[in-house]
Amino acid sequence: MKIASKSNINLLSGLAKLIMFLLLGLTMVFGRSFVGLMFGQYRLGEVYIGIGLFISLILVLVNKKRIESLYVSNLQFYSHKLIVISFFITVLAGSSNLADTYTYKSSSYIWSVSFLYLGSLFLINKNKRIDRFYYLFLFVPLVTYLFASGNYPNIFIDFFKENSDKFQFLKASDLFLSYAAVNFLNKFIIDSKDLRVLYFLCTSSLFLPILLYASRGSFIGALIYIIFELYYLKNYISNNKTKFFVFLLISSLFFVFS
Repeated sequence: MKIASKSNINLLSGLAKLIMFLLLGLTMVFGRSFVGLMFGQYRLGEVYIGIGLFISLILVLVNKKRIESLYVSNLQFYSHKLIVISFFITVLAGSSNLADTYTYKSSSYIWSVSFLYLGSLFLINKNKRIDRFYYLFLFVPLVTYLFASGNYPNIFIDFFKENSDKFQFLKASDLFLSYAAVNFLNKFIIDSKDLRVLYFLCTSSLFLPILLYASRGSFIGALIYIIFELYYLKNYISNNKTKFFVFLLISSLFFVFS
């Protein structure tokens, strides 16, 4: 019975991870069009916020000791709890209607924070072994790059026009987020620093030209991100000069292609 129970738990855990990766990946790939998909009277983005609200309310009630295994500091946890409590105090003091869904839509940035906890729970592997689902996630920036460079498939355009409240091509900010988010997650999930550095250099070389073309603001943001990352890698670079130079040569091909 214990073996069967453990097997069911592993199955549910794997299913939950798969759903998380799919939702996050599809949101990053299709952006506004995907979160605008209608489910009855509500859009997917509104369902996201509803889930974030539910998690936030739970976090207000639980003790920090119950989530010690998550990558969340005491400052982050209690700051988030204080923000949520302050929201309800402000709403009640202002005589706003807590039953009105717009009250929560207009404060979506508060509820979005709770997804950091889900990310820590499902996406970050505590044993520092790469999750099999994450291999597919590494292709997300490449797909967004292809879509943004004039190769957006018509089948998806037609689908979102029929089933979403709005179809929108990916914006430069969407491209930057997909590039930066995956490179950030790599630090927690991929053990091989060589692989992380090579992936970072290649995706940076691929995205810089298209971001410069699409939005100078996103380009500057990406450039600042790259400068910080290279600064944090200074010890790695000094200890692996030949290897880093080879990685630069490889990534330069992506830059020329882009």
